[in-house]
Amino acid sequence: MEHRSGEQARNEEFRENDSPEQEKKIDQGRDIEPQAEQWGKKTEEDEKEASK
Repeated sequence: MEHRSGEQARNEEFRENDSPEQEKKIDQGRDIEPQAEQWGKKTEEDEKEASK
């Protein structure tokens, strides 16, 4: 049995349960979860709150 890294497991294509909308986005090369790009990023408002 092959041992996969976490990144390999996350990036493995598993389209069995994809909705038609997800399949369309994948076929067009669009990001399925664009909000994921913002996870962990701090906004100016977050910085102001942290400095109080």
